Amino acid sequence: MSFSEDLILEALKQNILPLWNAFSFFTTYANIDWRKPQLRHSELVEESHATIKDTSTPLRSAQYDAAYSINRLDTWILGELQKVTEIIDHDLSHYDITHASRQIADFLENLTNRYIRRSRRRFWKSESDEDKNHAYNTLYTVLVNFSLVISPFMPFISEYIWRALTGDDIANSVHLQNFPSDTNSQFTIHNSQLSTDMWYAQQIVRMWLAARSKKNIRVRQPLQSLTLGVLLDQYYLDIIADELNIKQVICEGGINDRVMKICKPDGKIVGSLFDD
Repeated sequence: MSFSEDLILEALKQNILPLWNAFSFFTTYANIDWRKPQLRHSELVEESHATIKDTSTPLRSAQYDAAYSINRLDTWILGELQKVTEIIDHDLSHYDITHASRQIADFLENLTNRYIRRSRRRFWKSESDEDKNHAYNTLYTVLVNFSLVISPFMPFISEYIWRALTGDDIANSVHLQNFPSDTNSQFTIHNSQLSTDMWYAQQIVRMWLAARSKKNIRVRQPLQSLTLGVLLDQYYLDIIADELNIKQVICEGGINDRVMKICKPDGKIVGSLFDD
């Protein structure tokens, strides 16, 4: 059996730490706001430092409320959760453990570096409005359901998160629950267009952050404008502008007509073909 400490550290950085950070973020602000989302399983406990304090005014069912949020980020992350659940379920059914396990890090990247990072202000604001309720409900739903999905791969941390969020009853184990599937999914809201548009926005941000780095232009330095050759809704343009610190993002469907593609042969390769 091949063993590598480097691979263990990589798994720690890509899977365990992001998951724990998401869980810690939720419980920290839920305790500050005295929130206690409820699932149909059981009440939350209050002994553990990472669980949510009891309150006489709990939120309504997180499974129910999250599906009715009008915030696109909520709809997107729940759709991504449904998608990754379907992929892992399919892979496990066909004994493709490697491909299934790789989906975990990809989803955690979306959860921590995209959903939570862009939703932080919704948790930070002092007023307790419907949008803040939906943010709590959505993140709670994701953490509870994702602990089910990852339980075959990360049995101990998934058990801890499950018990902390749904109850510390000795019989309430994540490993005694049914694996989520299409037939018993709590939400069937995956929107392929929303997922595609968000993917385009993420790729644009990634490419232009790389371009900034290449030119040694820090993100804190604002730029005047960015012109895209893909048509996106204003919602995604605002995300791009915010992520890249650009004052204006312009969409021009015909910009590709003004781009000149130049093909230059590699002299070393071409020359070697004519050496004889």
